[in-house]
Amino acid sequence: MLKNVLIVSLILFCSVFASILAFDDLTAQNIDSKQKILALVNSERAAAGLPPFEINPVLDRIADIRSKELLESFSHIRPDGRSFESIFYDFNTRYSSCGENIAKGYRSAEDVMAGWMNSPGHRKNILNPKFKYIGVGEISDNSNCFHWVQVFSGDISGDISGFKNEILSLVNSERKKAGISPLIMDPALYRFAGQRSAEIVRCYSHNRPDGRSFSSIFKDNDIRYFLYGENIAKGQVDPKAVMRDWMNSPGHRKNILNPEFKYIGIGVIPDNSNCLHWVQLFAGERFS
Repeated sequence: MLKNVLIVSLILFCSVFASILAFDDLTAQNIDSKQKILALVNSERAAAGLPPFEINPVLDRIADIRSKELLESFSHIRPDGRSFESIFYDFNTRYSSCGENIAKGYRSAEDVMAGWMNSPGHRKNILNPKFKYIGVGEISDNSNCFHWVQVFSGDISGDISGFKNEILSLVNSERKKAGISPLIMDPALYRFAGQRSAEIVRCYSHNRPDGRSFSSIFKDNDIRYFLYGENIAKGQVDPKAVMRDWMNSPGHRKNILNPEFKYIGIGVIPDNSNCLHWVQLFAGERFS
């Protein structure tokens, strides 16, 4: 079974490392800082004999969102408790490898780059030959403390948004064969399955990274169901492969064909090795 290897780094300076930018409120200064960071990064890569990064529009938007999140929680863990790479899932984007540098307290692009290059972990991301693309975010908080973020990735390989709908179709095809009513994609379960898929990248288990059962996600959100279940998997390359494996496993098959389940949520996310992690959450009726 594959384990996620995630390249992440953070530094302390003044307060610490981080960054933010609201993508729909870019200023000329923000754009200038992005271009300066890109030029400085590519200068370091050229000196190391590495090809330059390209600014990728998806990564740039991701960096803007991540920098905004870092104002709430200065960490590679997002405010909702998911790891930073889950934002690729939110954009339905797969990648061959990814990394993130965050910083705060630096007043200029030159200063923050000097800080990153003097930190082994950050430097490793900047000079990683597997990375091809970069996104940059920068913003100041209410104290005029500047926050910075770099998001890196290797090859970006397509849209996985269709995978969830395909799994729903495959599930309901199996239920139809068994004479069972179809499952309905439930918005809350959909969101929880997305969160759980990011959690199983960190801890491949029906127990969550904090040690609690997967079902605690319902309590965390003040939602209760009469009946619930979870299927997880990793390593399968597409919906047909993961559904085949689930249907060949008695326990997973039992969940899929349980006539008492009425709702489903589906999550899929790649880890840093581009290994897909899959989640199905099932539930019966809610009760108040």
